[in-house]
Amino acid sequence: MEERTSSRNSSSNLGWLLRLFKSDFFDAWMAVTYLYKYRGSTGVQDYLCNELYSLNDADLETYLPQLCNLLLHHAKDSVMLQKFIMDKCAESVHLALQVYWFMEAAVADARRVGNRELVAHCQKLRNRCETAAINGGMRSIIVFARRSVGIFDSFDSEAKLSISIEENNTDEDDDDNDTDILPRRSPVAGEVDKVVSALQKASDLAIESSRRNPGVELFNQREREMDDTGSAPGVDPIDQGERVPPSPAEEALLEEIGIAASEIPDIFLEATVYQEEGENMKNVDGKEVPLIERELDELASADPSLLVGVRQERFSYFDDTIMIVKQLVKFSLEIREIPIEERPARLKTRLEGINQSLLRRMAGPNYRCDELVADVIAANGEFSYLRSIHLPLSRADCHVLRVLRINPDETIILNTKTKAPYMLFIEVVETKMLNSDSGVFAEHFFAAQYIDQRKKASVALENEQTLTHAPQVCPRSPGTLFLETMHTTTQSQDPDARTRQIVKHAVYGDTEHVSFGERLIGFDSILETIDEESEKISRSTFAAVYGELWKDREERIIKASPFSVIPGTKLMAFIVKAGDDLRQEQLAVQLIAQFKRIFEDEKVDCFLRPFTIMCSNAESGLIECLTDAVSLHGLKKKTPKFTSVRNYFERAFAPVNSIRFQQAQKRFIQSMAGYSLISYFLQILDRHNGNIMLDVTGRIIHIDFGFMLGNSPGAIRFENSPFKLTDELLEVMASRNDQAFNYFKELFILGFLAARKHHEKITTLVEVMIEGTSMPCMLAGQQVVDELRSRFFLGLLERDCIAKILALIDESYNNWRSKQYDRFQYMTNGIL
Repeated sequence: MEERTSSRNSSSNLGWLLRLFKSDFFDAWMAVTYLYKYRGSTGVQDYLCNELYSLNDADLETYLPQLCNLLLHHAKDSVMLQKFIMDKCAESVHLALQVYWFMEAAVADARRVGNRELVAHCQKLRNRCETAAINGGMRSIIVFARRSVGIFDSFDSEAKLSISIEENNTDEDDDDNDTDILPRRSPVAGEVDKVVSALQKASDLAIESSRRNPGVELFNQREREMDDTGSAPGVDPIDQGERVPPSPAEEALLEEIGIAASEIPDIFLEATVYQEEGENMKNVDGKEVPLIERELDELASADPSLLVGVRQERFSYFDDTIMIVKQLVKFSLEIREIPIEERPARLKTRLEGINQSLLRRMAGPNYRCDELVADVIAANGEFSYLRSIHLPLSRADCHVLRVLRINPDETIILNTKTKAPYMLFIEVVETKMLNSDSGVFAEHFFAAQYIDQRKKASVALENEQTLTHAPQVCPRSPGTLFLETMHTTTQSQDPDARTRQIVKHAVYGDTEHVSFGERLIGFDSILETIDEESEKISRSTFAAVYGELWKDREERIIKASPFSVIPGTKLMAFIVKAGDDLRQEQLAVQLIAQFKRIFEDEKVDCFLRPFTIMCSNAESGLIECLTDAVSLHGLKKKTPKFTSVRNYFERAFAPVNSIRFQQAQKRFIQSMAGYSLISYFLQILDRHNGNIMLDVTGRIIHIDFGFMLGNSPGAIRFENSPFKLTDELLEVMASRNDQAFNYFKELFILGFLAARKHHEKITTLVEVMIEGTSMPCMLAGQQVVDELRSRFFLGLLERDCIAKILALIDESYNNWRSKQYDRFQYMTNGIL
């Protein structure tokens, strides 16, 4: 009886999971969550990994650290998860670089603790990532082959010539004389036959392997049963997902092809890749031909020299990117060993060497001149700059930023007592290709065709949206939008509207109250007439505090650059750090970005500015610079005759009663609410005025997340208030009972309730990363997650929760410990 009940419960749970996975709510976060929750279940793991193929790269990139950590520590034996990650590396060089650096850091961690087994595991995954990135996936090669027809002739002729030399020339000396014809680091031409033979013979093996995966097959069978009956009868297949070792026939085929069994995830496992319905076609006998077989046939019939070209380009691109980043980090380590006065000259020389490497890459394999001249290469336009590398400092769904040149004269060395990080200014050009594109490593071969296809697709999409998704509406003025917002009827209220009314009543005592922020709706684009004296004060204040604004600096540097002839050339800045583990900072920024998405989804006007942190190993990385921003410490030092932050606002956004001043005040409040919530939930400490930035628009931005989630500077946790809300920050929002401060309270409560509603989207990201990490904030293990979860007040009713939130604000209000910490930083480090 108990067994029958257990079986029914198991079937019911499975049916619920299947319905969830097939729903519109399924996304990358849900996949990561259930991969973690069911990390011991082969069937669920395999099914979810198969479903991951349906998600776009931008969503996957958001949770890439969690997926990698799952593979390293939680699901070591999950062949399907390993296959999926390696497939993505084979398909996208952009993702492969990030996975490679994650595994590189994991190797260092494993060596530090002396775990030889884990070192071997991490090295294996890192090497497979590199192999996948260089060899590419079958689908990406096919897409490359399809798109490169007619525009791959230049490289094609070189590859054919190299093959001809390899096959027909028996004189070794002649081979040596002709090596300069080959592209740099060209692979052995004789590998072409092996690659084509392997891909031709892989079809039967791949299809047989996919059929012999019991976890996926039984899970799919249960899915079909659900479609027919609406329920999930029978025995739970999750517990029967045992894997079958390779058959003798498979092993024989592998031996015949000459590929080790360890290479299977990189080459053959493409077969179980996610397939849309209707992709199968029928052959002449009327039988369906699976997509995998059609693609194998297509690839087998491709020109062998094309395959050599693809592999060469991928290898060169991946290798050059890795090496350039390693060199940038190496320079930071090198210059810290020499006297400070000698550092700028040494760094400039080293960066000029990087520029020569970039020019050599952009020049291409046929460039015969000994001297690489930037002006000459820049004059070639897209035929040169599309050969350059990109750094994964922007998201997968953003356009590629090709690196043109590092400006060595603008580099700023940020000398500290023991380290020498430096700020780089890099000239880049945005291309038409997305970072996630499978051909990002060879955009120069099919740029024209790619752009034409994207234009056609864009026009078709616009036409479709116009016909099906564009109802005729009358334009509405800002005033109309304001009135509609203010007079929503209670009869048609949704739960969110009800919550907003409860919050208003808690803050203002009136559900119909028009808040400070609502009064300014519709005035963002209004141009005020500012008196000449106020405008003069404003300009001089900005000039003193921020110096050369980013727009002016970019224009000046690009104008003097040899690459100014390339339309769309722009400037980007980041800091190179060596000797610091940036992975905790990276996690903090990832969590901040997750909070930002939650606020946007729930339409809460809390401002957050996540920036990019790229870890290249366990002790180095690149950090995106915040432009047109200065720390509160710097603000106080640079503002002429500084008296208070409030006084700075009055001078920078003068006059005081203007809409411009109120808009700046509103932006300040929205950012204060956002970062106060972040500081509370993540327990971010060391919040002195050197770690809080203020940008030119009046927004607060927090940086430096070295102490969070429980770890604190020093033995004594001095900062024990929920968040920093000192009098100098309060002054910008006027008095405690002012409408501006009440607007802060309203946003803080709404943001808190929104985060509480989606708390698992925060706690899961932290929980997945606890195992195997060396981050200081994770040393307490599961206690970190438990305490994080407790800060959301999940056990309270909404009204009781709001009361607790208001108590947090009261506790933080001009808290004496926050003031004393600022005083301590001033006495010890001179931070104002």
